[in-house]
Amino acid sequence: MPVIPPKRNRAASRGRGREMYKWRHQTESFLARIKEFRAVATRHDRTDESFAAGIHLVAGVIPAT
Repeated sequence: MPVIPPKRNRAASRGRGREMYKWRHQTESFLARIKEFRAVATRHDRTDESFAAGIHLVAGVIPAT
């Protein structure tokens, strides 16, 4: 099911999932804010566990919007 809205000048209109688009926007915004932290963006951690811990730490620091 398409999530991104179609272009306005498209000949045949197609539907989109409005609720799914809201969830996608929230997810992409969250990932963009996490990438502001250099250690997470460049992935300096050696193990998956320490990388996941870094993500959890950053998620706790970022204020909810």
